[in-house]
Amino acid sequence: MKKYILFCIIILTNFTYIRGQSLETENEIDPISESKSEDHNIADLNLLKNILGEIVKFNPNPKDTEVQKNLRNKNQLAYLKEINSKWISKTITFESVNINDVKADKELSPEGLKQSKKILQQIKNDPASQLLYGDGNLEKNPLIIFAIAFQLAFCNTCWQETGKYNAIYYLGNKEYYYDSKIIIQNTEESSTESNENTEIQVEILKVFPNEKSVINLEKNKVTSLTGSIKSINYESGQYSLPKLSIYLK
Repeated sequence: MKKYILFCIIILTNFTYIRGQSLETENEIDPISESKSEDHNIADLNLLKNILGEIVKFNPNPKDTEVQKNLRNKNQLAYLKEINSKWISKTITFESVNINDVKADKELSPEGLKQSKKILQQIKNDPASQLLYGDGNLEKNPLIIFAIAFQLAFCNTCWQETGKYNAIYYLGNKEYYYDSKIIIQNTEESSTESNENTEIQVEILKVFPNEKSVINLEKNKVTSLTGSIKSINYESGQYSLPKLSIYLK
């Protein structure tokens, strides 16, 4: 029982996109001139490529057998775990981003905590999952947070607002959020179906402490953005574009 209470406390205090955390008020963000936007996009692209490394080589391959598919998923999660270990707590700066939207931050409700206990137990009972997610320590392994959030995404009663807000950014001067993509060249060693380039959708999320701190944030205004990495998620997507999500504080 004590372990479960500790687990609930950790969820409430550590989940970036769906939970709150005490944060310092964001400094004023300076606008980036249009003439410099191209150079800034190149800098951002190089940063994102550095973060992703070679994870695209584990993207789905239609020719995979079920065994090969499972192994690919396992290897990709293990690689993502290494990415998080390397980048968490590092301060990074995006030179040219744009706000897509600002939404209320949410955390698990009492019902959500109840359901998350069941999910955590399922993970612990699965040898393959246990290898990747470990002992359920959310502070050291954010992947388990994403696993819980994914399974409870459509449970409306599992979430409650925290009073904080999430600003969702996309890259540069893109007109539409879904156009926020980078292109990664597959390596020769890649086990994907071909060596063609891979398009990856990108979103950057930053949590702000209150409504006052986000009230003046504007859409369609290119700015720089600095923050400390809370966690990184990558979804390879069997039937959609791969997606990279970077969570900042």
